[in-house]
Amino acid sequence: MIIPGIEADDPGALATTGTTLSQWVAGPGGGMGTVQGLPLHKPPYSRLSAFDMNTGERLWWVPVGDTPQAVMDHPALEGVDLSRTGSGASSIQMVAGDLLYATEGSSGPAVLNAYNKLTGEHIGEIEIPSPGQYGMMTYMHEGIQFVVLQVGRPGRLVALSLPQ
Repeated sequence: MIIPGIEADDPGALATTGTTLSQWVAGPGGGMGTVQGLPLHKPPYSRLSAFDMNTGERLWWVPVGDTPQAVMDHPALEGVDLSRTGSGASSIQMVAGDLLYATEGSSGPAVLNAYNKLTGEHIGEIEIPSPGQYGMMTYMHEGIQFVVLQVGRPGRLVALSLPQ
C-alpha cells in the first residue's frame, strides 16, 4: 500500500523523523492471511537473506524474530516443535566490515544482532532500550567504531561501541 508522504508524519508512525521526505511512502501492510487463526503460509514468516550478487544464489538466511505467540498457543499445533519461525516483522539492517547488524523488527525483542555477513553465523546480540525503528549508521571516532540506531516510538537515537 502506498500513502501520501504527509500522512506518514504522524508522531506515532514507524517513520519517526517527523519530516516529509517523499511525496509517497510505503503504508502499513495488510497482515498475513489466516485460516482458523493459523497463517496461510508456512514459516519462516519473515527472514533475513544474503544473496551472491553475481549469481543470484541465496547464500544463507535466518528468521527475523520469534514465533508469534498466537501460533505457538494454537491448539491445532499442540506438541509440534515450533522453533524460531520469524515474527512477520521487518528488520532494520546495516553492513559494516564483515558484520551484518540487524534488529528483530518493530514488534520483536529489543535486541541488536550481529551476523557474519558471508556465512550467516550469529556472532552475538546486545539489548537495546526498545525495538529498532527506521535506520542505522556507523562511524569512527578516535579509532573507536560506533553504531547508532533509532529506537522506540517516538524515536530516539542510541549509540553503541565495544568497551575499551
